[in-house]
Amino acid sequence: MAHRAVHVAFLPIVYRRRVSAMTRVHAMESCGREESMEQLLRRREAPCLVVLDQDYRIVSAELRLYGFFASVGCTQRDPERLPPEMEAAVVNLARHGRETGVAFPVAGVMLRTNVLTGPQGRCIAVTLERVRSRAPLDVAAERFGLSGREVQVLQLILRGYEAKAIAKELYIAESTVGEYFKHLSVKINARNRAEMIARVLDWRERPS
Repeated sequence: MAHRAVHVAFLPIVYRRRVSAMTRVHAMESCGREESMEQLLRRREAPCLVVLDQDYRIVSAELRLYGFFASVGCTQRDPERLPPEMEAAVVNLARHGRETGVAFPVAGVMLRTNVLTGPQGRCIAVTLERVRSRAPLDVAAERFGLSGREVQVLQLILRGYEAKAIAKELYIAESTVGEYFKHLSVKINARNRAEMIARVLDWRERPS
């Protein structure tokens, strides 16, 4: 399959509408819900968008994508695929059957996925955004009083790991991961994984 580096406007219309809406929502979540889109666009660089097929090959991408890779120190080994670190993050999220997901494949980069379905089948829309604030884990550790081990678990949660994968990575029991998740939920005041990530990244107000 030939690799096409094109603007979002050249995607099939069903995908294009969903991708455009997804990009706006992701940008708004990252910057706070009270800002207008005009204010948001003046203050931040828009997320970079790429669309992958079911085999994780690039079928459409913004032209600035390749400059983005270079700016964050990532190298493509295959021009039809994301850099290995980013592809691994997408694959990890997809394997758990999530329609949407968030990961931090390399320092300073937030990757978000959204599975889309249209007349040409399923594809994965990926947005890539530079994290410009201090490292979120350092901020979270200070803000919520997290222990070193809790930070390690949180780091893997942000990368999209499930409990089994976290246990394997840290050489601990899966039940122990569950206990750490409970401690993190209490300290961060989050009701679920999505809310925990949102609070750590300071996407929204403190839950009531």
